[in-house]
Amino acid sequence: MINILVVEDNILQLNALKRIIENTEIGQPICPYTASGYDEAVEIISSAHFDIFFLDILFSEDKNVPCGIDLGNYIRSLDRYRYTPIVYITSIPGQIGNAVNDIHCYNYLIKPYKREDVETVSYTHLRAHETCADL
Repeated sequence: MINILVVEDNILQLNALKRIIENTEIGQPICPYTASGYDEAVEIISSAHFDIFFLDILFSEDKNVPCGIDLGNYIRSLDRYRYTPIVYITSIPGQIGNAVNDIHCYNYLIKPYKREDVETVSYTHLRAHETCADL
């Protein structure tokens, strides 16, 4: 079973991404978990093991609300997720630099993304992660 956590504050986007991931064929069953913000995601991360993360970069316009970059830093601070793929999702391409340089995310999707993009990213990173885990 492949566990994927999707964190997105927009419920329509969250559900759409979840459906795409659920229907991605990678040769194993996929179990997508969802969260709409930082605190909920941290709680879920403590209750299950994840093979890949899809994180929206910006959860809120409020600068006092932790964002996807903060969540990525938290994920990377956990030894078990030091090398787990993180894929960022954003509608603002200028935000990608922080995700790549600071969090070492594996990939990103620019909104509006296509189903094929999500499927390709999921398949590619899950297969690569699985191969590394076998070494």
